[in-house]
Amino acid sequence: MTDKHCSLLVKPALVLVSLFLCFPSIKAASTPAETFTAYSLSMNFTNPSIWTVNGGPATLPNAFPFIGNAIVLHTDGAGKITGTGWFWIDYASAPYTAFLVDVTGKISSSPTKPIPVVTLAIKGSGYNLDGNGGATLNKINAKFVGQPGPDPGATNGSQIIVGKLTGKITGTTPLGDKSATLNLDMILPESNATPLALSGVVVQSAKKMLLYNFDFEGHGGTNPDFDLDGSGAVNTAKNTYKFSVRGIGPEKGWSLAVSGGLGTYNSVVRTNVTFSAPVSATAKGKIQGQAVSTQTTNITAEIITGTADDFLPH
Repeated sequence: MTDKHCSLLVKPALVLVSLFLCFPSIKAASTPAETFTAYSLSMNFTNPSIWTVNGGPATLPNAFPFIGNAIVLHTDGAGKITGTGWFWIDYASAPYTAFLVDVTGKISSSPTKPIPVVTLAIKGSGYNLDGNGGATLNKINAKFVGQPGPDPGATNGSQIIVGKLTGKITGTTPLGDKSATLNLDMILPESNATPLALSGVVVQSAKKMLLYNFDFEGHGGTNPDFDLDGSGAVNTAKNTYKFSVRGIGPEKGWSLAVSGGLGTYNSVVRTNVTFSAPVSATAKGKIQGQAVSTQTTNITAEIITGTADDFLPH
């Protein structure tokens, strides 16, 4: 049976329109479906190293008074530092002073001031023991400011966050009858620097790049975990790419813009299979409060098949 609408379109000028209406499959056939390739990607940058603070301040070796770290801290993706714990002060001839403290602070750097600076506010209340069963009530209000420097307790040239603790203790302690002023050289023993590494799963077409975190536990596989997701574009004519990536989960708050060149990889897990993936990268932005402007060609990639052959570098 002839479609009545098609039979009306008989004028020559309307022939093409008639064909389009009567045979819509012609349009669909002329637009091929977008195809994607899935592969694992790992970009390793030599500089900068990203500093993370996981614990509170402690005095230098053989210093008086001795202050040990019993504070647990967390550094988020924006560089904000929070935590709580015990701030202990031990003396040569008396038991100790103990404060249960809250800690807030940040780590930050900028393109013009690239050395990270750590600032911590330490506040809390506690008690001082006299060694005979007696105690006095105390408070502490202190500030730590430091930056990366040689670890005074190490012989291998390693670095740690070193700085000054200033502030005031209120109440009787061996440091003062009613109060004591603090001005101490201190370190952050649980601070560490990790080279920046971006790792993830990429799903890529001739136009698009989508980036996903590696595993199901929400860990990017590095220390700290630079958990991420992102998206971008591919320019096949120029053989280039660009994408924006951001922190997720505990790492929420950081973001980087990454761009570079694409190259051809030969798959190791599948014979005679090639695919296009980044071979160079320039990254700019902030991660854990620290300015990033860096480049690398230390990049690996491998297709993901969904079988036991898959290699997801961690």
